[in-house]
Amino acid sequence: MASDKPKVYIESSTISYLTARSTRNVVIEAKKELTRKWWELRDRFELFISKTVVEEIEGGDTKAAEARLEIIQDIPRLARNEAAETLAQILLRTGAIPAKAEADAAHIAYAAVYGMNFLITWNQKHIATDANRRFIEIILIQSGFFVPRLLTPEQHLFIMEVENGYNP
Repeated sequence: MASDKPKVYIESSTISYLTARSTRNVVIEAKKELTRKWWELRDRFELFISKTVVEEIEGGDTKAAEARLEIIQDIPRLARNEAAETLAQILLRTGAIPAKAEADAAHIAYAAVYGMNFLITWNQKHIATDANRRFIEIILIQSGFFVPRLLTPEQHLFIMEVENGYNP
């Protein structure tokens, strides 16, 4: 039976902020807190990740990677999909996503091909950025795919507050 909950693709930076060590950097600490607040509401959504997320979070410090992998263990992984792979290449080839950011193109492509309502990320350089958001949307539409909302956890919390009266 299909869920009526909005579908959310969780990009690896969101997982990283959930498990990040304490720091004196107030911006990072604020992002961690906002991510935790968003995570507390995860039951309102049907969550998904891809192989790309797993590959990104299993790198780095072994203990940190174990913590990140623990967080995602029950989140369904989207199956490899040729349409998503092709769409990622289109995003790269057109320059909507820089060639050096293949994983970012894959995240967007999988979210679009699988009809996610939201892609939640802290990547504001290539994904949740106003600078190229419209370009990405045009490519997704022209390619015949759903356009997920590309948001940070903070932006998504704000939208939930406005649309649903949620007050973090």
